[in-house]
Amino acid sequence: MLPRTSTSLLIGVIGLVAAGCASESTTATELRVPIFERSGAASADNGGSTSDGELETHLKGRNEVPPRDTRAQGEAIFRVSKDGKSVDYKLIASNIDNPFMAHIHMAAKGVNGGIVVWLFPSTAPTPGPLGIGRHDGELAHGTFTASNFVGALAGHPLSDLLAAIAAGNAYVNVHTNDGVGAINTGPGDFPGGEIRGQLGPKHDEDEDDDDGNDKNVVNMLDDCDPATFNAPPGPGPGTCVGNGKTTFQAFIAELTATKVAAKWLFMPSSLEREGGNLFAKNLGGETHTFTRVAQFGGGIVPPLNTLSGNTTVAPECQNLEADDFVAPGGTYKEKLTSDEIQRFQCCIHPWMRTTVTKDHDHGDHGN
Repeated sequence: MLPRTSTSLLIGVIGLVAAGCASESTTATELRVPIFERSGAASADNGGSTSDGELETHLKGRNEVPPRDTRAQGEAIFRVSKDGKSVDYKLIASNIDNPFMAHIHMAAKGVNGGIVVWLFPSTAPTPGPLGIGRHDGELAHGTFTASNFVGALAGHPLSDLLAAIAAGNAYVNVHTNDGVGAINTGPGDFPGGEIRGQLGPKHDEDEDDDDGNDKNVVNMLDDCDPATFNAPPGPGPGTCVGNGKTTFQAFIAELTATKVAAKWLFMPSSLEREGGNLFAKNLGGETHTFTRVAQFGGGIVPPLNTLSGNTTVAPECQNLEADDFVAPGGTYKEKLTSDEIQRFQCCIHPWMRTTVTKDHDHGDHGN
């Protein structure tokens, strides 16, 4: 028997959207992050990328110079076009207050450098408003070219940025400001940068211990607005206990348009491990599952499967037990294997996914 939260979600969402879902595309959509693909012309060195051309940067307060004591974290996601002339990006941040700008900076690890590309609020060199409050989920996405370069890279080709990244001389930085009084007063008020991640080859800052800290923790995030999720036509009372800002109507509209609700996500959505335990923490306002699957697929809510293009249900989602559901504030522990690829998804919101790949650079960290 499903928990009340999951049951109400099944009933409420089915009643609202089932009639309008029949014509939706059934093509599976997988949000894979982080992604960074260099064209052959851009760089012959895949410095720090995985075997299939991927590269990640995880943003943390301890990477700042000086380090920042903050619970905020993030991911920067990049993909270079096949012709090597543009870069698509997505910036994700959670547990962060008052972000007002974010950039790519030029400098090595442990050194502060100048801005070369604006990422948030957009590629235009203009800060956002101060004191905007709590943010969880996608912060910005877009595309930039060499024409967007500022500072030391202004007038340079895109290949110069890619070369700097390959050499470990570039980083992503998210700045915060509460707009009140003095600066650097604590989380949510670090105008010089609150979370940072170095781009390029692996750095010591990317390594964490085996006790559930950073590298083997996946955060389950959402942005449900309790007023609309808990009342008709939303899923029903008790569905959302968070303080999110996305209304139920906006949630459905985004799924319909893009097949993904961007603020409902697992973060990080890709990581490397060689065994040990993986901890999934529910930092959102809704119940989620963290279910190991052989292949990503749909879950237990047919309308959400259809809207997200996941109409082939993952078999593992059809055999859930009560303790597979993780309530807000809860933590789920999963024993990893040494398999080359392990996949985990939410069986309620099936676009929420994490892929764990085998770490070939380190021995088994199993407990």
